[in-house]
Amino acid sequence: MFDRSISYEWLREEQPTIKQVLSLTKSIKEEAIREFYYRQQPKIISIADLGCSSAELNNLGVVSELIAVVEEARRQLGDGPLEYHVCLNDLPGNDFNTVFRSLTKFEEKLQKEIMGDDAKDFGHCFVNGVPGSFYGRLFPSNSMHFVHSSYSLMWLSQVPEAVDENKGNICIAKTSPPSVVKAYFEQFQNDFTMFLRCRSMELIGGGKMVLTILGRKTNEPYAKESSYMYELLATVLNNMVTEGLIEEEKLNRFNIPFYAPSPTEVGFLIEKEGSFSLNQIYVSQVSWQPGHNYNTSNNGNNGASNQEEDCDNVQWYDFVKCMRSVSEPLLTSHFGEGIIEEVFQRYSQIVRVSMLKEKNAFVNLIAVVEEARRQLGDGPLEYHVCLNDLPGNDFNAVFRSLTKFEKLQKEIMGDDEKNFGHCFVNGVPGSFYERLFPCNSMHFVHSSCSLMGLSQVPEAVEENKGNIYIAETSPPSVVRAYFEQFQNDCTMFLRCRSKELIGGGKMVLTILGRKTNEPYARESSYMYELLATVLYNMVAEGLIEEES
Repeated sequence: MFDRSISYEWLREEQPTIKQVLSLTKSIKEEAIREFYYRQQPKIISIADLGCSSAELNNLGVVSELIAVVEEARRQLGDGPLEYHVCLNDLPGNDFNTVFRSLTKFEEKLQKEIMGDDAKDFGHCFVNGVPGSFYGRLFPSNSMHFVHSSYSLMWLSQVPEAVDENKGNICIAKTSPPSVVKAYFEQFQNDFTMFLRCRSMELIGGGKMVLTILGRKTNEPYAKESSYMYELLATVLNNMVTEGLIEEEKLNRFNIPFYAPSPTEVGFLIEKEGSFSLNQIYVSQVSWQPGHNYNTSNNGNNGASNQEEDCDNVQWYDFVKCMRSVSEPLLTSHFGEGIIEEVFQRYSQIVRVSMLKEKNAFVNLIAVVEEARRQLGDGPLEYHVCLNDLPGNDFNAVFRSLTKFEKLQKEIMGDDEKNFGHCFVNGVPGSFYERLFPCNSMHFVHSSCSLMGLSQVPEAVEENKGNIYIAETSPPSVVRAYFEQFQNDCTMFLRCRSKELIGGGKMVLTILGRKTNEPYARESSYMYELLATVLYNMVAEGLIEEES
């Protein structure tokens, strides 16, 4: 599986090219989700962003725009508050920690731009991280309402087989033999078909997808608009071979798992797979030059806009940063780190010369599709596992361990693997003293050695001097403050879970406690008394300030 998990560091900054792409598709996404809501009017809306990367701009910005559109439609219809279930997907190696740490800003944006002064009129928004390849199953059957993916589906799951004859090139080019072109298309066909098949099982009937793919306008597989950026990179690498900086054999074995489809190919594959009806394919251009105007048109629509405007200030640096972000991991893994700076210094020069001579543009294909067929029935169970902790937890480490978890599953199933359904694992950042999941969505909740951790230090514990927790010398006011804080927290925990569990759902809670009614019983407090002894000895030795 091609790992592009570290190829989006550049997207953490608000780069002009990405802002253009997101702005370009904004009205299309909004119209699609607005139409869906008017038709379905669900109480809970599940939205997925596939290939989300670790960029706040690339995923949470899109999500907040979609929520704003639905909220406007909801209020127009006079409907009550909704719950939003947002699933952010990328490969397990993606930096989900950064995504989850940005949730505070996301919530502030929702508060400011959508809720305003009327917070009671807005339901809950639950954000999950979903590690895995979108060329396989990601979500339980019939669970998603709207799926969005931007600039991800042109990346293949692997370098196609039978591309040994593509010498001198690193992707499809004019000099690529027909066998190489065929191999690339067949790999895209297999991957895209699998993507559609998986999403068709996960979307509800009438659910929508908006897919933005870097593509080409024509049926020519080596059209300049889709291959030129890699032809320039191939030129740099071939020059370095000539100068003895790169081994020719290594270059001949290097191919990029990238295929830019045409509108005809995308439409054909959607129709052939058969699960979706194609509402529309839009074709648009985004200049390599930041700030250059772009245009969007319905494919085959005579009313298409064709405005173009010259951009006097040629800015090539943004484009080179974009290309470096997606190409550097591939180059590093194949050639090593030693040549990277030289490659991109040369690439910058050759791109700058090209952009001074001519106008270059990306071509985007925006496909709006609707789930048209339901194929659900009895069979193996599907498991939806939600792993929760605070946003500061290392979810990256958790997600990287999923390979071992899947291996263990296979060992347990043995020869009966076909009779076992899918298991979907999500990361759910947030405090369990608040809502975490949509209403009536959970069947079983487990918590071990967590609920004795209070949401905050109780108020009015200033009189607990000499202790760091409840102890025999703690005054009654301190004991009462600790109990009241636990009472408030535990009550809130139960109240939240009661809304999330289905009727008859179960919880198993393991809590570090005490056998007696004595609040400072040795079994619950002695470990902290020992720690307090250490700290006060260090105060006596002048290593810690007594006031601290």
